[in-house]
Amino acid sequence: MPEALETTRLVARPPRPEDAPALLALYGTVEVAARVYPDGRPRAEAELAPYLEADLAHWRAHGFGRFMWHERDTGEVVARCGPKLDLRGGRPELDMHWTVRPDRHRRGLAAEAAGAVVRACFDALGAESVTAVVRVDNAASQAVARALGFAYERDVEHFGRPHRLYRRRAG
Repeated sequence: MPEALETTRLVARPPRPEDAPALLALYGTVEVAARVYPDGRPRAEAELAPYLEADLAHWRAHGFGRFMWHERDTGEVVARCGPKLDLRGGRPELDMHWTVRPDRHRRGLAAEAAGAVVRACFDALGAESVTAVVRVDNAASQAVARALGFAYERDVEHFGRPHRLYRRRAG
């Protein structure tokens, strides 16, 4: 997996230890917390440190992971998007994640970033398929998954809540 990805409007790079404030801008809001966390409570910067450390560790261990996505025009971090290894049914899967800063919602940034990552998963990692687990009440992310060619596979439980598992196969 390349350490940098680019799209028309975005540039991606691996996370850095100093990215905690950028994660707070992504996950410290009511809008995002309601869709991401089972308790719906926005997180404080200190609570996000383990997520950042997990991303850094994943990159060190596997040479790929979730990227921090910057707008070309402003240089601001506006999204976190990328794959991570996840065990599903006893076998490793590349599972996609995307989150966009609430003030940048409804601009197509999730699909733009995730599309670039999915292509890299197939081209650079040789993945046979990529999954995305989306909450059943997150219509926007379900639309992103379908727009990127992911097909609904089945309902699953994730962090104690109902989700939908989508899969996109290579080719």
